[in-house]
Amino acid sequence: MRVAWQDLDRRAKVRRVGRVVATAAAVALALGAWSQLSTGAGTGHRPGEGTVRQVEGATARLPTATPVPPASPFPQPSR
Repeated sequence: MRVAWQDLDRRAKVRRVGRVVATAAAVALALGAWSQLSTGAGTGHRPGEGTVRQVEGATARLPTATPVPPASPFPQPSR
């Protein structure tokens, strides 16, 4: 039997909100644990020992320096 929110007394509303918050916390905890397990965290492997994934285009050459603007928008300090 469902009761409308308006018909609940204060204690019943607090219990319902508590159940919703507890359920959300349990779902978040379960998702966090599943995420940690699926990524292999906590399995005793050291950093750098895992599988290396190569990203396509990761070896493309990028410019090593950015061009210098012809004039600085900031005044130079006088010496």
